[in-house]
Amino acid sequence: MRAGGVTRYAAVEQIRVISNNTPILFNLKRYLDSGDASLLPPLQPGATIFVPKQEEEIKSGSNTVYVMGEVAAPGAFEGKPGATFMDILANAGGPTRFAESRQIRVIKSDGTVIPFDMTAYTEGLSRSSAPAIEPGDAIFVPEKTDINEKSWLKISPDRAVNVIGEVERPGRIEWSDEMDFMDLLAHVGGPKGRADTSKIEVANGQNTVVFNLDEFIKTATQSELPLVQAGTVIRVHDLPQDPSDNKSQW
Repeated sequence: MRAGGVTRYAAVEQIRVISNNTPILFNLKRYLDSGDASLLPPLQPGATIFVPKQEEEIKSGSNTVYVMGEVAAPGAFEGKPGATFMDILANAGGPTRFAESRQIRVIKSDGTVIPFDMTAYTEGLSRSSAPAIEPGDAIFVPEKTDINEKSWLKISPDRAVNVIGEVERPGRIEWSDEMDFMDLLAHVGGPKGRADTSKIEVANGQNTVVFNLDEFIKTATQSELPLVQAGTVIRVHDLPQDPSDNKSQW
């Protein structure tokens, strides 16, 4: 205080104190956060105190929260009591257009991971509230999955459905519990011309059911749709070969 305190350019977490030929690293911010007088370094006549200029450094502290991934301004932010999830996300500029807002993760300071579907929350489809953010927590906003990306690593197995056989775009499809079988079938482009739509196999890990799409189109009863969840495998067979459907008919 006798020296006038630190300026706004000071790296208060990297103050050096050399006393009795012994260097000590002093974190002024930690002392101000805790008030623990034992953190103050001892001073003796002839001691040197050096306050370096603030540089690009790893920010940490007892009140710091972290925002990572596809947001406008990711980084470490100084939290305050009463700051909500939306306050912190808005302070980071919000998700970008590349953000997968349905798969936001809140990584708690104890290692617990809390998933949060921001799209369902903002549309009123989720009854759960936004997760509480405490000092030391991190918010991770992943990158949106590109349907043109062939790598399956971008979609974890706990949120993927496999569609194989006679459909326009077979593959691993990202799944949400808000969807049903018809949403999934439409997303892959529907059955091909030679698809046997009367015997579609749906294996959800516990049992395998055979779904007749032709009968469903006639009745249109939603309760008849097969159960689809993450990890389900759907196979669409092709029709048997017809001998009249080749060169023999010439």
